Amino acid sequence: MTVRRNVSAFVLHRKPYRERGHWCSLYTYELGRINVISRGRQSSQLVPFQPLVVTVSGSGDLKTLSLAEAPEAAYRLTGLRLYCGFYINELLYRLLPLEDSHPDLLQTYMSVLSELAAEAPVEPLLRAFERQLMDSLGFDLVYPEPLHSGRRYQLAADSGQLFPAENSDSRACPGDLLGAVRDARWEVPQALRWAQRLQRQRLDFMLGNRSLESRRLIREYLELNKS
Repeated sequence: MTVRRNVSAFVLHRKPYRERGHWCSLYTYELGRINVISRGRQSSQLVPFQPLVVTVSGSGDLKTLSLAEAPEAAYRLTGLRLYCGFYINELLYRLLPLEDSHPDLLQTYMSVLSELAAEAPVEPLLRAFERQLMDSLGFDLVYPEPLHSGRRYQLAADSGQLFPAENSDSRACPGDLLGAVRDARWEVPQALRWAQRLQRQRLDFMLGNRSLESRRLIREYLELNKS
């Protein structure tokens, strides 16, 4: 049996497990994503967006959590920002392989939570996180070289390759906007919209076209809060 102490972690997903227990998916700095079973009082600490230090034991895919401590305050997310936090958690839970450490991605995750809590604009944060996630897992978009501003381009979702399309195809991205997406020039009108569209196609392929509950929550929130 292996024992790890002082593992830094965040809760990605949690559900009841038998009597007074919980099954949790944790994102840890040292081990990557792990699944654990917790029982007893430490379960009260296992909430989203709370930095944790946990002790886990076991060498299989399902480990036992024996201690969970909160060394600092949780990131306070409300309204739309709360649902955006659920979205990035759900992406990590669905897409990260077990015990495949991505410390740079975890740093990005913490930075996005901090910016969400500070009420920064959400769309650039989500697009940047999606891009970092795809890049970390080897599923980033492959931009054409050279990229012609006067052409339109469409995405092959399975390969991530962007290739020329008919200029009459309004579903394909104009080259000047594709360049703005590539360079994260979000001040360019429509760049964020095309980034969302293209990255969602790629993410949907990665997800096996499984729906995300967090996307539904975001849609419903926006619909209820239309001005």
